[in-house]
Amino acid sequence: MKSSKRLARVFLVLAVVGLVVLPLAAIAAEQQPIAKSVYAVMAGDLPPMTSNSAFWQGARFFPEIKERIRVPMFYYLIKTDKQNILVDCGLNPQSAAERKIANYSPPDVMLGKLGLKVSDIDTIILTHGHWDHADGLEVFPKAKIYIQRNCYRWMVEGGPEFPLFRKYNYPSKKMSLAMLTLMWDGRLKLVDGDAELFPGIKVIEIGGHHQGLQSIVIETKDKPIILTGDTVYSYANLEKDHPIGLLQGDLVDVVKGVERMRALNGVLVPAHDEKVLERFKPVDKNIVQLYP
Repeated sequence: MKSSKRLARVFLVLAVVGLVVLPLAAIAAEQQPIAKSVYAVMAGDLPPMTSNSAFWQGARFFPEIKERIRVPMFYYLIKTDKQNILVDCGLNPQSAAERKIANYSPPDVMLGKLGLKVSDIDTIILTHGHWDHADGLEVFPKAKIYIQRNCYRWMVEGGPEFPLFRKYNYPSKKMSLAMLTLMWDGRLKLVDGDAELFPGIKVIEIGGHHQGLQSIVIETKDKPIILTGDTVYSYANLEKDHPIGLLQGDLVDVVKGVERMRALNGVLVPAHDEKVLERFKPVDKNIVQLYP
């Protein structure tokens, strides 16, 4: 009789422990990074950039910098067990043709090399609203779009208010109207400052180059992958400790943003450097694997 009571108490203790351990295990599992693989995809080449756009004050401080610099455009694919997430989205074919983009490959071709169709993309995180990062939105009609609220307000209010920005299409009328349409269609998600959008996938608001620009931090089993957006154009911006020169906002925000990203002790991936194709594992032409 006593042994059966002892056995019952043991089972009760085990049951209570199980009730505690299982939820803790579930919480721990939820907190694990969800990124299984991360890729950088080159969309094409922008026209060569002047040194004073790539570097603040340009050749005045760095006379060794050549006057014209190659500017490849990248977007990024994050694969998880449940989602296919793009960070930025390149250009649509019509925009690429109108702008005479060299070495252009449309998103359906590039994603096909990674085993996906454009309809498989369910989420797009925009670093900011410039055309070389966002003109491809219409290629992905099912995706939810995440941008900073400050970026949205600049694109639909702040930018169009000034003749200068209307003249140079920063932002373009097309992109302003696209943001409004996405909002009315319930596909646009506004983010207020730093946030964790999904387990292990975070955004930090920086500004500087563009109002509301955000960089993306992807937690992995190793160091985090940090997609800088246009806060950092090239490895030279980091290695020479010299910020970019093309700004619609505050230079101080760019400098502070770089320091914030450095403090994360991760792998920083610049937005427009051909060396990205050299420093990571090649998958196909103009596609490299950032993780694992």
